[in-house]
Amino acid sequence: MSLDGVLVAVVIVLSVATAASVIVPTLHVRVVAPSLDLVLDTLATVVTLAVALLGWARFRERGEPVDVLQAAAFLVLAIANGLAVVLVVTGLDRQAGLALEAPGQAPLYVFTFARLFAAALLVLGGVASIRRRRVDHATVIVLGSAAAMLLIMALAQVGADRLPSLGFIGVLGLKGSAPGAGSLLPTPTPLGAAMQVLGAALFLWAAGLSRRLYRRDQRIGDGYLAIGLVFAAFAQVDAAASPSVYAGLATSGDILRLAFDVILLLGIQAEARAAVSRLRHAHEDQARLQVVELERAAHPARSPGTTRRHANAHDRADPGARRPDGHARADPGACRPDDHARADLGRNRPGDRADPSS
Repeated sequence: MSLDGVLVAVVIVLSVATAASVIVPTLHVRVVAPSLDLVLDTLATVVTLAVALLGWARFRERGEPVDVLQAAAFLVLAIANGLAVVLVVTGLDRQAGLALEAPGQAPLYVFTFARLFAAALLVLGGVASIRRRRVDHATVIVLGSAAAMLLIMALAQVGADRLPSLGFIGVLGLKGSAPGAGSLLPTPTPLGAAMQVLGAALFLWAAGLSRRLYRRDQRIGDGYLAIGLVFAAFAQVDAAASPSVYAGLATSGDILRLAFDVILLLGIQAEARAAVSRLRHAHEDQARLQVVELERAAHPARSPGTTRRHANAHDRADPGARRPDGHARADPGACRPDDHARADLGRNRPGDRADPSS
C-alpha cells in the first residue's frame, strides 16, 4: 500500500475511534496505573531522544533544514518527557504539581507548550526544506530550543498559579488501585482545549509536509514520520477532552502517543536497514570497478590513437620509409612473391631437360 493509502486509512480509523469515544464516553480509556505511566514516559523519552540524535546525524550528512529542526523538536519533547520521569523517580512529583493527588497548573503548561513548540519546529523544518532554504546556525537552533524549553519549565513552575488556568481537576470514577483512584480526573478549560486543538492542527500540518518530502526525496523516514505525526495529532485531540500530563494517569492519548513512539522506532529501523543496503551496494560497485581495473592492467589493449603515435614515431625515425602518397615504400632488397613463382616456372619448362652424360 502506498503512503497516501496508509495515511487515509489511519485518519479514517482514528476519526471513527475519536467520534465513538465522544458519543460513548465509556469507550474513552482512563485508568490510574503509575507503573504503566512511568514505562510510557520512559519509552517516550528514549525514543524522542534517539530521533533527535538521528535528525542531527542526518543534518550533518545532508544539510537539510528539516533534519536540524526535527532534531530540535524531538529534543524538546525528550526534555519534557524526561522531566516527568525524573520527578516521579525522585519522588518530587508532588512538590512539582505533577502528582494526581496534588495536581498543579505547571505540568499542564509545560507539556502543552512542549508539544506546541515541537509541532511548530517540525512545521518550520518542513517548509524550509520544501523551499530549499539553508540553515546557517544549526547548533544554535538545537541548543537554543533546548534552553528555551528549560526556561519555559522554570517559568511555569514559578508563575503558573498566576497564569490563566488550562485545566482543573474534576470528580469522576476511575479504574485502578492507586490511592487517588476513583476521585480525580483532569478536565481542560476552554483555553486549554483550544491550545490542544492548535497543537493537533500543527502536527497534522507537519504530517502533510513530511508526506510531501517523502514524495520528493523518497526517504523512508519521512514516510514513517508522516504516519506517526497523525497519531500525535489525534493524541492532542484526546488531550483536549482529557489531559494526561499527571503522573500515574493513563488515557487514550497515552495509547496514541505509544503508537507514535512505536512508529518512530520502526522508522529508525527502516532507515538503518536502508542505509546498510546502500552501503552494501556501494561496496559491490566498488568491487566490480576494482575487477575491471585489474583486468585492464593485466590485458592492456592498444587503442587506435596509440597505434598511430607509434607509426608516426617510426616515420620520423626513417623519413624514406613512405612514398609521397603516404603509403609504405617497398624494400628493394625484399623478395616478392611473384619472383619465386617465375623461378619455379623456369625450372619446369619442357625445353629444360637434364644432360644424359651427367
